[in-house]
Amino acid sequence: MRDGPGWPRIVLRDFAPALGSPGLAEVERLVADRAETADPESWTGLFAVRDLREQLAEVSGDIDRHVQVLAEHLTSAVQYARIVEALRAAGRAAEAIAWARRGLGSRPVGHTLTSSAARWWRW
Repeated sequence: MRDGPGWPRIVLRDFAPALGSPGLAEVERLVADRAETADPESWTGLFAVRDLREQLAEVSGDIDRHVQVLAEHLTSAVQYARIVEALRAAGRAAEAIAWARRGLGSRPVGHTLTSSAARWWRW
């Protein structure tokens, strides 16, 4: 993980089968190491760590872990929408609706979150 413009975004789900558990554990170790050494003033460094932590949680298949990691950075409606979509995909509609309500109550209304919320009320 290097800082800098133009670095491609790695999509772990594309590589997870090839990496397997040992490879994903190594990626997780490297991300944790990077989190310890990242310059707190480097937006790109912090974003890369956060993005890979979120992706590792997603590919783990542990929905509670995924939601927990996503919830560490609730700065926009998009993040609430990502939580809602993850819960919805896992068949946890009641929790998804609760997160949508929480997001709508604490953030300026964003298109992503309102679009996600609208889908539930049509269920």
